[in-house]
Amino acid sequence: MLEKVDDLNVGDTFTFDKVLLVGSDEYTSIGRPYVNSAKVLATVEEKSLTEKVIILKKKRRKGYQRNQGHRQSVMFVRVLKIFHNPSQETVDDYQPLKI
Repeated sequence: MLEKVDDLNVGDTFTFDKVLLVGSDEYTSIGRPYVNSAKVLATVEEKSLTEKVIILKKKRRKGYQRNQGHRQSVMFVRVLKIFHNPSQETVDDYQPLKI
C-alpha cells in the first residue's frame, strides 16, 4: 500500500529505483541510504481510500466542539520482480553510518 501517485493508473507497471533493503534466505543487503544494485518491478492493482479517521477538536467547559473526518488516497501495488546483483555492491558505494 502506497500513497497515491497521480501519474499512475490501474494496470500500469513501474520500477522503484530507491530500495532500502533486499533480503533472501542467503543474504540481506541494507542500503546506506539505498541499495545501489537493486530495482523492484511493480504494477498498480487498485486505487482506493483508507478508513475514515475522525478528528475531534474540543475545549472543555467552553462549548467548543468541531468534528471532521479524513480519508487518505492510496494505491495497492503488486511486486512482480526484484532485480538485485549483490556482486556489484562494494563498501565504497555507501555513505558512513552516522551515530
